[in-house]
Amino acid sequence: MVPDKRYYRRRIRKRRNITAAWIFFTTCFLLTLIGLFFTLSNLDKQHSSQYSSQAESGLSKTDLTKLTEEERNGKEPLFLQTDERWKDVTYGSSTIAKSGCGPACLAMVVAALTGNCEITPPEVAKYSEKNDYFVEGLGTRWQLIPKGSEYYDLHVSELPLVEKRLYQTLDEGGKIICAMGPGDFTAEGHYIELYGYDESGFQIHDPNSLERSRKSWKYSEFYTQIKNLWGIWRK
Repeated sequence: MVPDKRYYRRRIRKRRNITAAWIFFTTCFLLTLIGLFFTLSNLDKQHSSQYSSQAESGLSKTDLTKLTEEERNGKEPLFLQTDERWKDVTYGSSTIAKSGCGPACLAMVVAALTGNCEITPPEVAKYSEKNDYFVEGLGTRWQLIPKGSEYYDLHVSELPLVEKRLYQTLDEGGKIICAMGPGDFTAEGHYIELYGYDESGFQIHDPNSLERSRKSWKYSEFYTQIKNLWGIWRK
């Protein structure tokens, strides 16, 4: 018996319909997956962008310049002007990286003597600007050291350039800030802190040099470069 041609045609049409339906539903499913992927990807990008924006602009300068746990627990913090936390913070018409040695030194002394972890170079720089201690093209007036020390409730006294007096001040628990002239530390003007001494000499914090801060200095190596100095004690 020869099959009816119409029978074959119906079977072919049926197969074609099934195949077309399968292709249609598969295509829809794939398009749905692709759409879902791009939606989730965009949401992730938006979230990342929002998080990045918050990280860059949502924090105040105070948050960005907070001290580390190590600095909070340390007795003699070293605040470098080039620290990423505050190097680009404006100081007058300049920045802390370029001109902030005075505020950095005073901040180190205040932090060491009082344990106040809120006093960082940017905070002292604000105080200095507000009281006109920043001088265009020159840096920080000497007045910042005695006036700023009193402002932060510390006792301060100008010291004579006598080696024995430096040792005495440090033995009493005080710190010393020196205004330096041209020499090992600067070509023009600079501030450094003397915070202790050992058998090799005086221990200093130079806010503009980690290398110079890591060595001990004999009095004979730097005393001729000192233009003025102040002893600072806790009241």
